[in-house]
Amino acid sequence: MALFNLAQIVRMLEETGTGGAGFRFIYGAFLQEAAEKTGMTFLNDYSARMTEIGDKWREFSFKASKVIKKRSDETYTCDELADFLQEIGEQERDFFRSLYAAVKDHKAE
Repeated sequence: MALFNLAQIVRMLEETGTGGAGFRFIYGAFLQEAAEKTGMTFLNDYSARMTEIGDKWREFSFKASKVIKKRSDETYTCDELADFLQEIGEQERDFFRSLYAAVKDHKAE
């Protein structure tokens, strides 16, 4: 049952476009364009950070697919995947808190 649920998560992340790497790459591109349009050049740094987070989501999906398909060349445990998701979540939380503070500080100038 756990593998089925993991497969559903990966499918929802990558195939149906409800989250995961694709959305983070689109958001990174948005931030890059926003930096150009608004002159808030610091948004370029946030664009790069969001792209890195997208790469982590892609890596998660790759590792999860190895677990689902039971590939013998590399094995990851569900605990390792859970820890990796926790890490991604913390990075995203820090990202959005920092972005909020940076935009708020910019408005105050």
